[in-house]
Amino acid sequence: LDFSGISDALNDPASFANESFQASKINKIESCSASSVDYGFRVLFWILPAYIRFAQCIRRAIDSPKRRAHHLQNAAKYSTSFFKVALAYAYAYSGKDSTAFAFWILANIIASLFTLFWDLKMDWGLFNVKKKQILRDELIYGHGETNWLYYAAIVQDAVLRFAWLAKYFIGVNTDS
Repeated sequence: LDFSGISDALNDPASFANESFQASKINKIESCSASSVDYGFRVLFWILPAYIRFAQCIRRAIDSPKRRAHHLQNAAKYSTSFFKVALAYAYAYSGKDSTAFAFWILANIIASLFTLFWDLKMDWGLFNVKKKQILRDELIYGHGETNWLYYAAIVQDAVLRFAWLAKYFIGVNTDS
């Protein structure tokens, strides 16, 4: 059975929510003790969708040698979620050490860039210099008058991937 559609559906909204509210995680993490049940459930729910997709990508890499590199790159994209969660906990339990915070921010920027680049290149078909069209060949709504929908979605994707930075650059409070 192939559950990639289900886990993709779980992971994409989870990924956007995860990136959009990364900053509020740290405050929630501080309220958990390392031995609390809450601590374990938060980790589980933050990484489970990405773990499911990561495992599927590894399985596909094993099963299809011709596309192994593609599947391993996709697995690497999902693995960035593990680093983000681990570094959020490291920061929270370090007493808000500035070095731990810098590593957490760096992990989130790398994950956001990696995921955005993947979306643009693999999902939307951008950066393909061999073709004369901007978007990929297979589009649900076809090419033509509806292309603006795709361009709007691309812009929205880019904005939402980095929305978590708002708290640090414009002082938006996401702790509610």
